[in-house]
Order: sequence, then structure tokens, then C-alpha cells
Amino acid sequence: MSIVLNTSTKRPSSVLQTLLRTMIFSGDLVVGELLPSVRELSIEYKLAPKTVNRAMKSLESEGLISIEPRIGSRVLSTTNNSIKGRPVAFILDSNELTIDSPLHFALRSLLEKKLAEKSCPVLCIFSLKMSIDEIVEQLKMARVWGVILDTVNLDLLKRIKEIGIPAVMMDAWVEDAPFDVVLQDNYQGGYKAADYLIKKGFKNIAWLGPIKQSAISRERFGGASSALASNGSCLQPNMCYECHPYHATDTVKKLLTKKNRPDAIISMWHETSITVARVAKELNIKIGTDIHMIGWTTEDRYELFSNAFKPNEIPPTIIWQPEDMAVATISRLTEHSNNKDLPTQRILMGTKIKHPKN
Repeated sequence: MSIVLNTSTKRPSSVLQTLLRTMIFSGDLVVGELLPSVRELSIEYKLAPKTVNRAMKSLESEGLISIEPRIGSRVLSTTNNSIKGRPVAFILDSNELTIDSPLHFALRSLLEKKLAEKSCPVLCIFSLKMSIDEIVEQLKMARVWGVILDTVNLDLLKRIKEIGIPAVMMDAWVEDAPFDVVLQDNYQGGYKAADYLIKKGFKNIAWLGPIKQSAISRERFGGASSALASNGSCLQPNMCYECHPYHATDTVKKLLTKKNRPDAIISMWHETSITVARVAKELNIKIGTDIHMIGWTTEDRYELFSNAFKPNEIPPTIIWQPEDMAVATISRLTEHSNNKDLPTQRILMGTKIKHPKN
């Protein structure tokens, strides 16, 4: 009896592609055997021949079948090591990409651009929407050749390790992670920021942003603290204004209106720096005159960062390159795909201080 595919929510070719992929992985379609012809599949699933052809081409690009002229489409081994056409999964600790995650948008775009050179699509998976079992099943069904992890869920990390798919953590880090980690050099950035202010003669320095929230925030705070300690100083508890980067308005107002406010602020997040610019304008406080600061952003967002400040108030800023991070992550993932026994590494993207053009 013919099967009618449910094509109400997805393209018919995608539905057929998913069905045939499932049958290949389950063993219902045996390696080496020929699939039914395009005409037979068209009749069986009530689809146009061009729709069936589109599905077959997609399966061929995944490396699951071989289209042999005048013979037909033959099922290939699912253990084929070729990565051409197979996706890389990008797993994020979120429900979706939102306006609150511009860095994730940028990293996904960079991954898509760089992996397109290998003819590999990017499969975005939001871990808060799915169980670990569902994530693993999706990875297997999509036949991904690698996983890029922007998550600190240890249970998920351990499960990915168990199934043996090459994986690299990017812009995320947690103690005891069993994978390579590619990060901006947070400690170095924090150190450079504090050292710069110290050498400018500032003594009453405040920290603005998270401290205990993540390994990344602890490293930035640690770098700043180390620079101050090297100069016989420290971040006093009453000068540590801890806040979430996206919800810093009240904390910034408290800092800027303090009776004995600090001489300078270390603001190691793009979002907190933008908030300082906005609140300072509201309070008619001049950055660089009434109070000094050093900010943090990425090279690709520096113009957006600068535009938040008055032209003569743009602060020196710690910057780094997300493109370098994407390239390093893909390179290391490819190395692990070729050699399963590589030792894990911690790879850091350098930071530098960018000064405004006055």
C-alpha cells in the first residue's frame, strides 16, 4: 500500500530525504543495494519526479548514497569517513538565538561561511529545547562529522564524549571538560585592562560586570586582580559592582552617582560598556573627564561600540577577533576528525587594546 508523506510543514523533498535517511541508518535499506528508481519512489510516495531527484541529490551530498548513471542509486556505508556534504552541529545553551546574543549570531555566520568551503552545512541545536537523548539522536540522524559546543552542561559534554563524535568547545569553558577549548584570552584581557589604568595613574579603580557567573568572568576578573596585585593594589570589595551584562542599568547608576565614585572603571563586557555610555549621557557625566573607563568588545562590533559614546568620549577598549576563533575551532575539529587520539588543548585568541581615533 502506498504511503502518503506528511508534507504540510516541510518541503516534500526534505520529508522524503529524512525518511530514506532513517531507513538507511536503521538498516531497512541495506548497504550496497540499489534504492527503488525515481519513478518507483514517485509512485510510492505520490511525489513529482523532480522532488524525488532533489531528495536523492541531497542524500548523495551527505555521502549516504551514490547515484550511478543508467544504474540507479546505491546505498553507501554509514561509516564512510568522508566529511563532504555532512553537517557540523553547533550546540548552544539557549532556547534560540535572540537579540541578547549578537556574538552567537556572529559566530554562527562565521562557521557557516568557513564550513561552506568544505561543503558542510551547520546544524544549530538549542540544548534548552531538547533532552540530552533527543540531542544525541539528532546528531546521529543528521550524521554530523563534528560538534562545536557552546555549552557548559557537563552531562551533555560527557554524553557527546561517549558517542565518539569529534567535538571542540568554543567560547565556553568548564573545569574538567573532556574536549579542546577555543576561547578569547580572558585572563590576558583583564590583565591588560587593569594594567593600562594603573599606568595612567588611576588608583581608585572599580570592576563592573559579572565575577562568579562563569569560568570566563572569573578569568577576566582574575587577570585584572593580578595586574593590580603586581602594582601593590587590589580591587576593594566596595569597588566590585557585580551585575549581569544585559541587566546592568541600576548597577551603573549606583556606581556613577556614588558620592566618592571611582576614578576609573574596568568594564569587561560589550553590553556593560554600552550601558555606561547610555547612563553617563543621561546623568551628564563626561567619560574621559569626569570618570575614565576601559571597555571590551569584538573587532567586528567596534564601530557599534564606538557609536554608543560621544565622539570625544570613546574609551580605550580590549578587542579580539571572532573570525580567528571560528577558524581555529574548525581547524582543530578537522584535526580530531582525522586523528581520534589527539590530546586536548586549550587554544586562546589574543586580545589587544584599541585606542579611539581622536
